[in-house]
Amino acid sequence: MPSLALRLLNPNTCTAVQIFCEAAAQGDVIRLVPIRQELLSGIRDNGIWQMLKDELRAFADHPLEN
Repeated sequence: MPSLALRLLNPNTCTAVQIFCEAAAQGDVIRLVPIRQELLSGIRDNGIWQMLKDELRAFADHPLEN
């Protein structure tokens, strides 16, 4: 869902993104380490990369379990 929000020109018009944002605001979203890496690896602009990296700090890292 975060990648969808990043790709949309106006993410506020997407119901799925709105639901995701509401869940995140309530603390109901976790972020897996590989997902963070996947999001950051797609960013080519250094300024946007740093901004996204800073924003992702709001979510705790959860490693994959075997």
